[in-house]
Amino acid sequence: MIKPARADGGVHLRGIPYKFLFPCQAAYLLRREEGERLEDFLSNRVFAGVSGSTAAPDGAEAAAFGAYIQRYKALLQVERAAAELL
Repeated sequence: MIKPARADGGVHLRGIPYKFLFPCQAAYLLRREEGERLEDFLSNRVFAGVSGSTAAPDGAEAAAFGAYIQRYKALLQVERAAAELL
């Protein structure tokens, strides 16, 4: 089952990084077998035989990213205003 994104940079599904899920979901919709679940499609057909590891950010990295996102969101209004003036 697909889980919601995590703010700490975690993964979605059985160790599969978030950035790979949307292309894999498209492939699933086009190539799945009758009754085949997304989790099974990914495990058995997309990532079959692939080994890997997931690196999770430490607390300082997660806090720094959180601060960055807050600044980014705060400045979106400035970017919109600048675009309107052009």
